[in-house]
Amino acid sequence: MSDRPSTRPEPAPTRPDLRLPARAAVGALRGYWYQMLYTVERWLDLDERDLLFVEGNEDIDRIGTIDGLERLDCRIFEEQVKFRSSRLDSSTVEPQVFHFLRAFAENHRHRRAFRGILRSNATVAARPRKPFLRWVAAHDVTAENIRDELEKRVPEEAKDALRYVLDNQLLDLFMQSVEWATAAPGPDNLERSLRERLAGTVLSHPPERTLAVMIGRVLAAGTREDIAERSLSALDRDLLFNDLALEKLVREFRLERSTPCLSLAAIERGGNCVAVAFFASGDLHSLAENALASNRIRFGVDAREPAAILESLLPLNPMFVAYATAAPAARGARRACLRDVAEQARHRWFAGVQRPTVLVSREFPEDLRTRLSRRNPVFQVEEVDSALIQTADALADVLASALLGESRALRLVASVGDRLRRLHMLADGTYFTAENPWPALRTTG
Repeated sequence: MSDRPSTRPEPAPTRPDLRLPARAAVGALRGYWYQMLYTVERWLDLDERDLLFVEGNEDIDRIGTIDGLERLDCRIFEEQVKFRSSRLDSSTVEPQVFHFLRAFAENHRHRRAFRGILRSNATVAARPRKPFLRWVAAHDVTAENIRDELEKRVPEEAKDALRYVLDNQLLDLFMQSVEWATAAPGPDNLERSLRERLAGTVLSHPPERTLAVMIGRVLAAGTREDIAERSLSALDRDLLFNDLALEKLVREFRLERSTPCLSLAAIERGGNCVAVAFFASGDLHSLAENALASNRIRFGVDAREPAAILESLLPLNPMFVAYATAAPAARGARRACLRDVAEQARHRWFAGVQRPTVLVSREFPEDLRTRLSRRNPVFQVEEVDSALIQTADALADVLASALLGESRALRLVASVGDRLRRLHMLADGTYFTAENPWPALRTTG
């Protein structure tokens, strides 16, 4: 038998043989992933008046307003997120105490309420001996213990903050302003929770894809040099959801090879004017025709009762998205609403659709058609009796009734659900989205 090595090549390995496993930054990446997941959760919870900052003073900063407080103008939340495979110790907790101390003093000087949060999947030892760790564990610690430890361990850069807190007798308030959120859900449980929360949020969009897109947006924000560009708002979140919904709709149009259609409608009723932009697949036309035929049977050949049209159509689960604008009825209100809803349509829809969209509308001024055509060729089709137009008219009419508080209309608008992407009130500039719905709909069963 020959001792010479075989010249036959060995099969390719299915994974690398790690020579130095400690060099693989798995723990660091898992920590960043943990931070991204919590940032997404904070973004989902964000109030429309607040701003979220990625990688600000801490991992997650939030600036919010406070109603009804005369002495404090706003509230600052600064949250540090730590993933640990072992217990929290002084090397993690002590620097964080002094970061929070400096933040508390600075914000108190500027009349801002402060909340510092250390959030971690880990815990401290069951019976820690050091005062800061006992504070984290809420175990037999007093303000005097913390004061002694602060004075003994304060670094040079935190001395002014400590002097401010002690001179103004703010130590108790400082301690109340710090939250030790230990034993928090780990990355796997948090990711599972976010997927469950996002399920069905965006027109049945896969929740794992929605989560991945949100994490990508968070990462992009966190890598910008200017802190002002590292912000995220509730509007950013709602527009992201809107874009994902439209993306899914566009994919389905392309899959079905049917042409997207835009119907515009406006109605004045009960002192209000409502305009609607209604996007749907051409395949919806047959569904709408069936709904109208059902109404003709129920209400007579010439009767097209708006609420009944929607009641017949919605159980068929049609794929559409709609935008709406409302204003008090006045001279020029109809045109103003049409212009506004057309601008919403142009900005949110045509930016993502690189193909012709058929326009069906009873009345559509030339300048609005030009406005819509800036990014997409639009062809006006004269179909005055189109089922799509009648469906858009029905939605506008039902929205006008809902603004008057009519219960049937409110229930129907609630049934439209997240297909109504945005409702803009021109009078005061407020807007409501599928993710931040009009308050009257939040209490509608």
